[in-house]
Amino acid sequence: MIPDDKHLNAFVRLPEGRLLILGEAGTILVSPDEGKTWSPIASPYKGSLFGGLVAEDGSLVVFGLRGNIYRSPDGGKTWKAIDNASTATLMGGSKLPDGALVIAGNGGTVLVSRDNGQSFVPLVTESTKAFAKAVLGSANAVVLIGETGVREVTLPSSKR
Repeated sequence: MIPDDKHLNAFVRLPEGRLLILGEAGTILVSPDEGKTWSPIASPYKGSLFGGLVAEDGSLVVFGLRGNIYRSPDGGKTWKAIDNASTATLMGGSKLPDGALVIAGNGGTVLVSRDNGQSFVPLVTESTKAFAKAVLGSANAVVLIGETGVREVTLPSSKR
């Protein structure tokens, strides 16, 4: 059952086909049947979750308020908090073709992981405005969408 008293913010499809909904107050709902039924799973965080990504190795990475990022290697059964350089709310992200995970948020925050979400490093954007989403841009770049419109930022080279 989907609660009607919480804001629901994002969908994620896991590699084996299950769907997740992420939302307010740490809401994580899972559906094994393409959304016909939903049930809650234990959340690592009691604040709002605004997005999730599936890493190359199948790990689930969720993110939200105050720079909180959590990683689950087992589809949400266990979670680990991921330290990062941000306390800004993280709003949206993407997995790039090279496997990098990019998460964007308030205060010009852009975080990049090249190790399946085990760590994130900040990307300097020279912006103090919020980014709502990061999507694939041209070669080695992401397009950031937010308060100041749309801009493309080049990522540092992959160390793979």
